[in-house]
Amino acid sequence: MSEALGTQIAVFYLVLVPVAAAVAYAFQRCFVVLRQGESMVLERSGHFRKVLSPGFHFLAPVVDRPRAISWRAAQLNSSSTDCHFVKTHPSRIDLRQQVLSFSQQDMLTMDNIPIKLGCSAVLEIVDVLKAVYSVQGLADSIELLLLAELRSIISQQPFSSICNSWDSINARLCTNSSGSLAHWGVFLHRAAVSSISIPDDIKEALDFEIHEEKERRAYILEADGARESAITRSRGAAAQTVLLAEADKAVSIQRARGDAEAKIIVAQAESDSISALKDVVKDVGVRATDYLTAIQYLNSLSKVTMDSSNSEVLLVPSEALDAAASRN
Repeated sequence: MSEALGTQIAVFYLVLVPVAAAVAYAFQRCFVVLRQGESMVLERSGHFRKVLSPGFHFLAPVVDRPRAISWRAAQLNSSSTDCHFVKTHPSRIDLRQQVLSFSQQDMLTMDNIPIKLGCSAVLEIVDVLKAVYSVQGLADSIELLLLAELRSIISQQPFSSICNSWDSINARLCTNSSGSLAHWGVFLHRAAVSSISIPDDIKEALDFEIHEEKERRAYILEADGARESAITRSRGAAAQTVLLAEADKAVSIQRARGDAEAKIIVAQAESDSISALKDVVKDVGVRATDYLTAIQYLNSLSKVTMDSSNSEVLLVPSEALDAAASRN
């Protein structure tokens, strides 16, 4: 029994295991299942046969081989916080949109200032045959094309205008590169500058320029504020002067009206008093004008005596003065 069992075990390991391995290998090489969003270029004896769509496909052993494509895949670093791209050669071609980032390259602006720029692109493989057969090293070719086009765009602009025109630079980069990528079966959705490095001396000059620009704007704002304040103060003073003039005018008008009304009242009172006096002195045979003249004479005489406190006042009849004058 032991010898029969040993023979069976030996047959199992020597025959059945290699056969099972061969069957698994043949199944792996002869059958392929593509998922949605994947494609594959199938070659037979080195010649293109067809493009496989998603689903289950049978490959002829030995003669049918999938054609690999040169591409890049994102790979996380050990810290799991950053990633980098590594070259791959997959036989399954991903038809979804993909983002590729390209390293910085030295470039010169129109005024010969050296800078380093890197770019990224969002693209999609739309024609598998062109992507596989029309270019060698698709990912590297895309990088070289985009960086060369970016270098050409940067060389046509001065450094001072680059920082203010990223949108136009990105638009030109996408537009100018789309035609060439279309010949490679790639549709470029978006291309943009993703990183920039400038020399330290240029950075210091930029910092100084930014500082001076901030001070200039501060001076302008301060001057504008002072000007607006002066205008507001002058308008306030003018309004105050107008209001004061209007107030003085109103006071003068009211004062004049009051004086006029007072004079009218006084005159009316004097008229009433004269009328009453006329009625009183009429009964004693004296004219009112003679009475008022006498009262006025006495008032004037009292003023003369009051103003001559340091001298004596003599009342002399006018006839005596006329006689003295005739004697002389």
